[in-house]
Amino acid sequence: MSDDIFEVKDIDRGFYDFFNEFEYSDKTDKGLNADIVREISEKKASLYGC
Repeated sequence: MSDDIFEVKDIDRGFYDFFNEFEYSDKTDKGLNADIVREISEKKASLYGC
């Protein structure tokens, strides 16, 4: 087995470390339960006129 040596080069992280600011129109509590599913279903139905 040979010992391979890897060279880590410095890179410009500014090109890769970016994100767009985003605001959610609605947020729910963590997790998923029956109440949250009902709430999402009601909102979805009202959007599509069901």
